[in-house]
Amino acid sequence: MLVGSYHAERLNKLLQKAGIHSSVKNDLLSVSITGADSMVCDILSTAAYVLGSKKGVQLIHNYSGFDSVFITSR
Repeated sequence: MLVGSYHAERLNKLLQKAGIHSSVKNDLLSVSITGADSMVCDILSTAAYVLGSKKGVQLIHNYSGFDSVFITSR
């Protein structure tokens, strides 16, 4: 089982390096996805983080074979 994980700090640092000074603002601190394909886990964790907790959970429910952990600030 492989894990893809995305954290708020990591995403904001990547955006800054790309010259994008706005950051994603939502209630998520971290999203971790487990599944058989590490690349898909990474893609899903990034997408779910950007979408936020409600839409991110909906996204993951569309993919069988993947489990998720959403850590929020609330």
